[in-house]
Amino acid sequence: MTINDIKGEHELNRSLRSNEHHCITRAALQRHTTQKKSKQNRKRIIDNFLTTRHLCPAAFKPSTPVVAQAA
Repeated sequence: MTINDIKGEHELNRSLRSNEHHCITRAALQRHTTQKKSKQNRKRIIDNFLTTRHLCPAAFKPSTPVVAQAA
């Protein structure tokens, strides 16, 4: 993880914090993270964000299931 990745996630969290009572969709996150992000970084940032937030279940279908890994 680079400094830019951390900055990107921080900006995303900060800009969406004020909207936490709204349902956040993958499309909204996609629009937010399109600038200055590679496709892979954008997907990782979006997935990280979505797995840590309460989202409207009807608006969000995870691209990959979140599976707890055995230690």
